[in-house]
Amino acid sequence: MDTHPPNYQFDNVEVRPRSFEVVKAGAAVSLEPKSIRVLLHLIENRDRAVSKEELFQTVWPDTTVSDNALTRVIAQLRRELGDDAREPRYIQTIPTLGYRFVGAVRLIGNGASRPAEKTSSLRVSLVAVGLMLPAMTVGAYLVYHGRYSTPSKAQTEHELVQLTTSAGFDTSPTFSPNADSLAYCSDRTGRFEVYVRPLHGAIQETQLTTDGAQNVQPAWSPNGKSIAYHSAAKGGIWIIPSSGGLARQLTAMGSQPAWSPDSRRIAYRSENVFSLAPTDLISPGKSAIYVVAASGGAPQRVTNASNANGSHVFPSWSPDGTRILFAAYSEKTAELWTTRVDGSSARKIAALASAVFLSPVWGPDGSRIFYGSYSRAHDFGLWQVRLKAGGDEADGEPMRLKSTGTVIPRDLAVSRDGKRLAYSSSNTSSTLWRLNMDNEAHAAGEPSPLYKDVVWRTSYSSFSPDGQRIAFFARLFGGQGNVWVMSADGAGATQLTNGLDMAMSPTWTPDGSAIVYTRRTGNGTQVWRTSIADRSDKLLLEDPALLAWPRLSPDGAEIAYHRDDAGFANIWRMNLASHESKQLTHEAEGAGYPAWSPDGRLLAYEVTRGANAYVAIMDHDGGHQTQLQSDPVLNWSFSWSPDGRKIAFAGFREGAWNIWWIDRLTREQKKLTSYDSLAGFVRYPSWSPQGDRIVFENSVTRGNIYVFDLK
Repeated sequence: MDTHPPNYQFDNVEVRPRSFEVVKAGAAVSLEPKSIRVLLHLIENRDRAVSKEELFQTVWPDTTVSDNALTRVIAQLRRELGDDAREPRYIQTIPTLGYRFVGAVRLIGNGASRPAEKTSSLRVSLVAVGLMLPAMTVGAYLVYHGRYSTPSKAQTEHELVQLTTSAGFDTSPTFSPNADSLAYCSDRTGRFEVYVRPLHGAIQETQLTTDGAQNVQPAWSPNGKSIAYHSAAKGGIWIIPSSGGLARQLTAMGSQPAWSPDSRRIAYRSENVFSLAPTDLISPGKSAIYVVAASGGAPQRVTNASNANGSHVFPSWSPDGTRILFAAYSEKTAELWTTRVDGSSARKIAALASAVFLSPVWGPDGSRIFYGSYSRAHDFGLWQVRLKAGGDEADGEPMRLKSTGTVIPRDLAVSRDGKRLAYSSSNTSSTLWRLNMDNEAHAAGEPSPLYKDVVWRTSYSSFSPDGQRIAFFARLFGGQGNVWVMSADGAGATQLTNGLDMAMSPTWTPDGSAIVYTRRTGNGTQVWRTSIADRSDKLLLEDPALLAWPRLSPDGAEIAYHRDDAGFANIWRMNLASHESKQLTHEAEGAGYPAWSPDGRLLAYEVTRGANAYVAIMDHDGGHQTQLQSDPVLNWSFSWSPDGRKIAFAGFREGAWNIWWIDRLTREQKKLTSYDSLAGFVRYPSWSPQGDRIVFENSVTRGNIYVFDLK
């Protein structure tokens, strides 16, 4: 029997460990020995990211070398293999950490001819969201609360096969009833469409939708006849024959469709999708679970606040069709619940204090619930909860099926025979971009990167009063978020804070000598002031309330902020010297994210109306509140033009985010950017004091689909 190690093959490249050579298209590739060692180590550890330090210890064990040596080796490998660092097919850079091999590998020789085990390609580059995005985001749980308690010991690891190898985002897998095909969505054409892919034999994919309407979250009916999906551009739930044909709209609103076992009803989340980033899995409002007949008709609400507090997402039917599983996200916890279809007999299955249940799904025999999870400690994995008879009570602690390393697993699907589980990875990277503006407040050219380091999250940029510097929030991989400062041209970025708690929402003091920002602790909110010159800190305020998004007034005497006291946010103002506070808005659906006008006389803010959000303004004392928009879209305000006429905001329209402004007097709106992808977003446009530029966050999500057998 041949005991030699197998060779590795990806595309037309073969790596031969025994002879220590690499062959491409039948010809030997000229590589240095250390380059081959690096390539082998990356391939052999392709289930995870490999740190630079590990590569140094493995390839240069007795030699002190600089990063340049490794960079040169990686460059040689990419050049000879035909790889591209910007759109990697084989070697992906994990910023500040190392590298990962992301190609689809097969083992050949020694009797091996199957796809090799492979986990997702993920650049660990997410920043958990800070104090509250213009939506209560999943990241909030990771930022604000305590350590994630590890469930009971993991089961035996399962073999994992990467099904797609997109440089973009392939997501939301769903099995056909006999598990011989998989439907999923992909943005390979620039807009998300639904595709069907056979799991056996020759790969001949079928593009099921072709309307460019950002079609996501497909769900295959148990009878095999139809696929339901959500259209982010058109809104609501749609149904299309699984063999292709015309799609019909089932609901005007809603996402995350899930079929009942008899294929007669669909459960769904009440609100539309506005982002595919994992930190945006919760929408701006308080979503609920609804059920509608697949043939049409009036939807029936299933869950409400009396079932479980917070937003209700990710519906999944029990195998007998009597109960619906869902996740409930409140500000403090993430919980798994089940309820009868009529909304009665709600039961909490499990709860997490500082981690998030992602895409929970009921197993086909009713005895288990599967879900993905990630935590503040970057503990990513696939888990299961066993259920007692009746399906409404957990039987023991959650158990990990598989660690996914640095991959955030989401969009779980289990085959009807219970033998396979599919999920998509999630890989979000964030940078700051600059958009130059002319004298008419129009875009002068295309946006370009400003702060180019790719991290988990970089946002909340704030110009100094003289416009020469920018403070911003950044969270590196695996660490806490901090406030950074750099020059307005993007040079000299320096970390300003280094606390144990997340430092968020920086604004400048009027003289430009210090930054005011918040930290969230287990006891509430702290507002701090840190000197730019000597980094000295001063605690300005400690409040047990969940004070969010504080913005310092232009004279430095007050902060405007929002807080959630009754299920919805409203805006407050506080004097920093006396700590006297006043509630400025009393909206039943929420108002938040205040921004002072340059003269301090007005506040711009976001007001919620159902599933929509609008830019509004009011006097600084709360008087003359005026909503500036009425079109049914999302508008998240952030900053003012220097003359106090215009408000810059991020707007979500037709399935894509862009930077806009609105004139507070004429109500004229101007679109400044031309992004067209649901796989990314732009947010937090900060207008410079000179009016010559706007700096904003630019975030992109990528990922692929994976399948493994449930043993």
